[in-house]
This record gives sequence, structure tokens and C-alpha cells, in this order.
Amino acid sequence: MPPFASSEHEFLGDVELTKLGDKDYQFTLPNGVKLKFGTIIALAGDYYGVPKQPICTGTDEQQLRSFFLDAFNTFYHGDKKEMEDLIDMIHKERQLANEAIKDKKSEVTALDGCAFKETVDSLKDTKGKYLELAKRNLDHFGADALLAYKTGHKIALEEAANGNLELAYIYEAFACHFLTDSFAAGHMRTPRRALYDVIGEDVGSYLSLLQHNEDGDEGLTVTNELGQTWTAYGDGHLFEDCSAENRIKINEAMKTAVAEVYAAFNSKKVPENIDALGIFKHMPQVVEEMSSSPLFIFQDGKIFSRKKVGDKQCHEHQELTKLNVGEFLIRYEAETVEDSPLFKQAQAGFKKLDAETKAIFRSHGNPTLFKRKKAVVATEPEQTHDSEHESGLESAPAQQQRPSQRCCGGCALI
Repeated sequence: MPPFASSEHEFLGDVELTKLGDKDYQFTLPNGVKLKFGTIIALAGDYYGVPKQPICTGTDEQQLRSFFLDAFNTFYHGDKKEMEDLIDMIHKERQLANEAIKDKKSEVTALDGCAFKETVDSLKDTKGKYLELAKRNLDHFGADALLAYKTGHKIALEEAANGNLELAYIYEAFACHFLTDSFAAGHMRTPRRALYDVIGEDVGSYLSLLQHNEDGDEGLTVTNELGQTWTAYGDGHLFEDCSAENRIKINEAMKTAVAEVYAAFNSKKVPENIDALGIFKHMPQVVEEMSSSPLFIFQDGKIFSRKKVGDKQCHEHQELTKLNVGEFLIRYEAETVEDSPLFKQAQAGFKKLDAETKAIFRSHGNPTLFKRKKAVVATEPEQTHDSEHESGLESAPAQQQRPSQRCCGGCALI
């Protein structure tokens, strides 16, 4: 499930666009595709971007701007057929969520039920880029998400001040993907970039997923500069009663962001101090003393994991490194993990895939998702057998043997 689910991102973008009309206004891209503000939010970042060039990794304002525009242009000049297929998939997902709400069923369960199929469809539609983006989705977490948004928001303001309101709103919609991610609990304090840098791309991504899912399901107490305090939940919970207040807060933030773009268009000026804009007063900050203990923290250049993995009230942490991450995964599995229906669905689904799609998984993902067994400490990779290659279940070092979880931008598959 992408961070918020794609359908959730689309819903969050249902805001009125001043001067262009109501929230159903459709933008026309150069490829002829017509789509709404919210649909752009859903597509941005998760499906369109430059995989090896996260926006937040720019070293100065000029490079940040360049990286944002590079990512934006993969969308703005995207392939028509690919985009239409992705939009169709998002609309089907939203229909599932709506049906779950109508039948008073869990949104998480409804969206988890289509997570594997959605991942496969995304892989095929984007020719593997979906997982490549997920492997390095640093722009979707914490301070990096805020930086990616701020960069795009400034570009939107500049375009609006130059008199091109429609393109400015398209820039803003693309940037708002990272804004809305910032309101999902699983994205607030997960040390995504630190886990990537310290532990590594594959295992670091999986560990990020564990905290992402835990915080998203548990919920975090947050506050903002407006003095508001509420509980935020994560992906797959947006339409549930527990997220009613968070929905209101996100909607207020979105209205503020769009209003600032229109104000720049109306005044033909870009505010001198972007950081002082009202949109940033809406941004949630975790109140740690009122929330569960984080699974991971980043401090003094090191990663620390919760000492009692399964105890969310344990505030003791110990250093986590590449050398002891295998031991951590054993403890995590022993204390928290049970065989999930989603994993079984993924196993069964993988066997039915055509050869072309299996090849995409092998090239861009990590097939160990589909090999479920207890993790063991090992110093060398296991031997890979031909029969495993045939089934797509390749062997991996111990620290990469892992159970399936609800995915965040495909992290469970990387």
C-alpha cells in the first residue's frame, strides 16, 4: 500500500481550486490525459519520479529545485497509456475503500486484500519503476518529506506569480503528495533515510516498513504550531472513525496550501520568507511523551532499536548495526509476527504470474518476500538452487528473510 494508499491521497486532494472552478476541475496534460488535483497527488512520488535521485538529496536550493522538476517532468510528460492504467487502478482501489466503509468493514482489511494485485499492476504499468522508487522513497518521510514539499510549493508559488495559475496548481498537487504523507503517522518519526544510510537499501527499507506499520496502526499523538493536538493514524486508516480529526486537519492544510498559490497569482509576488507561510504552521509534530515508544530512533549518527521489540512501552533502546540486524529480526519475528493472510495471498499470486512479470520482480524487487521461514544467523548467503530460480523464490542472507507486511510504496517487496 503506498504511503497513504493511492485512493486516500486522491481523496485528500478533493479541494476547491480558486478561479479554476470546484474540486472536480480537470487538468489536461501534454499527453492528453485529463485528471483532477487529487489524482495528481496520488500519482506523484509513488509512481512518478527519478528512482536514484530523491528530491530531498539535493545539496542546495538550486539542486533541490532541479531534482523536483526532474521528478515532476516524469509525470507531466508521462506515457498516456501507463498513466491511464494507473488512474484506473487507483479508482478501483477507492471503490473498494468506499464499499468497505459502506459495509462497516475495516478499510485496512479491504486495501490489504488488493495490495498484492496493486503492486503487480503497478510493476507492469511502470515497467518496474514503481519498486525502484520505493527502494529510495526518502522523500515520503519526516523532515525529508517536508523539504520535498517546501521545494515544490515554492516552485508553484513562483509559477503562480508569473501568471500561470493552472500549471502552478499542477506543481502544487505534485508537491502535496509529500505534504499529505507528513500527516500519516507511519511517516512522521520513522528514520527512513538513516536506516537507508546506516543499515543499507534492502534491509533498511524493510526495517522502515516495520516502524511505518507499527506507528500507523498504533497511532501517534501530534501537535502543531496552531496549538492543536490530536491523534494521527497511518495508511489504510484514513476513512475510519479514528482518523476523523486527522482528515479535518489535512483538509485545512490543503486549503491553506492552495490558497497560498492563488494569493501569489493574485498579488503577482512570491513571499520573501517561505518558511513563515501559514501552511507550515499546520504540520504535525509527534508528542513523544504521549505516544508509544518508537521501534527505531536515530541519534548521534547511530540507529537504536527498542530493547523489548514487542513492548511498545519500552523506552530502552540499543544500538542496531549491519552486524546485529539479523539477531534483531529473529527477536522481532519471535515477539510480534504471525503468518498473515496477505503473505499467503502474495505467495499464491506470485505462482500465477506470467514470466514477464516474474522477471520484473527479480530485476527490481526482492523475491525473498515469497520465501517465508524463520530467520537464522548466518555469515554467508545461502546457496541458490535452480528450482528456486524457477519459482522465483531466491535465497538471501539471513537478515533478508522476512515476513510480509502491509506495504508502504512497495517496501515489502524490496
